[in-house]
Amino acid sequence: MAYRAPRFSIHGIEVDQFAVFPHSALPKEINDVRLKVDFEITPEIRCLVVLQRFQFEVEKQVIVTLQFRVRFQFHKDDWGALVIEPSGSFSVPIELARHLTAICLGTGRGILYEKLQREGTYINLIWPIIDVRKIIQETVTFDLTSPPKK
Repeated sequence: MAYRAPRFSIHGIEVDQFAVFPHSALPKEINDVRLKVDFEITPEIRCLVVLQRFQFEVEKQVIVTLQFRVRFQFHKDDWGALVIEPSGSFSVPIELARHLTAICLGTGRGILYEKLQREGTYINLIWPIIDVRKIIQETVTFDLTSPPKK
């Protein structure tokens, strides 16, 4: 049987944090980008949430920070394929996790573009390419039998 990618749609985008910090010299290029990616699930509505936090640094000083989340809602027929029985765990295959992360990276670039245009600072910066294979290196798994972390 051939692999069929699960069907999903973007269910929401939320910006949790955005800040710009002045720097004495306006850089033309960002060399140091810190990126953190986390995943959460909301099984009741078949959603997988990808949380990303960017920090752009120049000379070891943060100049821009952005934290946001993208909610992906899966088709009801495809959500069940991600639940591993009988363990009750939820598994996001590495390629799907990378694909969703790449969508979020593009979303984050768009958010940064829009916010930096409004801010008027750092609008001509060149952001580096980010390789999702280096960020997501294994299948993402959740234990659905444990109570959620608070």
